[in-house]
Amino acid sequence: WPREAGAAYLALATREDPAGALQRRRQAARQLMAGGYPDEGFAVLRQLLAAARLPLSPRPLRIAVSILLHMLLLRLRGRARFRERAEAEVAPLALLRIDTCEAVSSIAATDPMLSGYFLVLGLWLALRAGEPRRLAHALSGEAHMRAGMGQPLPRVLPALRLAQQLAARLDDRYALGRVHFVEGHAAHLDGRWRESSQALERAEEILREGCPEAAPQLELSAALRMYNLRYRGDLGALAAQVPPL
Repeated sequence: WPREAGAAYLALATREDPAGALQRRRQAARQLMAGGYPDEGFAVLRQLLAAARLPLSPRPLRIAVSILLHMLLLRLRGRARFRERAEAEVAPLALLRIDTCEAVSSIAATDPMLSGYFLVLGLWLALRAGEPRRLAHALSGEAHMRAGMGQPLPRVLPALRLAQQLAARLDDRYALGRVHFVEGHAAHLDGRWRESSQALERAEEILREGCPEAAPQLELSAALRMYNLRYRGDLGALAAQVPPL
């Protein structure tokens, strides 16, 4: 229930100090965006973008050029080159900017170009900051974007494996579950139905326990597994997944 979760986070924001309120609004915006409520999510995001000092260009050409520029910078730098820092060692504004990029990137279903811009910008900022949990999220996000652009699974997996290593070392269930979810979605888009279902099942097993922010991924994962059964022609298993009328 992303809308209810978003409302709950906004209610909590009224009881927090300024720094905590910004984080709650970020969580609310992410739930609303990923859950299919872009108008409500954008209303929250505009406040976050202003607080994080992140510009929002309305011009598609400028957004496209920015995506290409940051992808070139990432290619030159590499994803595995970063100086790891604890969260306390990174400036609060830098962390807020990374978190805000992740929240805005949740609008892929409604504005894929703007989502892609904030995904690559967020990864660039996460590499510069070196905070491993946010870097794991950013790597998964970029891999998801590449899969959505039609790149085959072998091109997507290197970033996911790096994200998986970071998530496993941190014992971060949400980051680890997200890696498996992106792998499952990427395999689905690549026509690897069985591999997709296996990865999605692993993701759901991880995300169901102690990951309230994972509601959008869990909903999409269940739908993707049903499509996988359909494309594989396993109609008996598909019928068993459909609740009786």
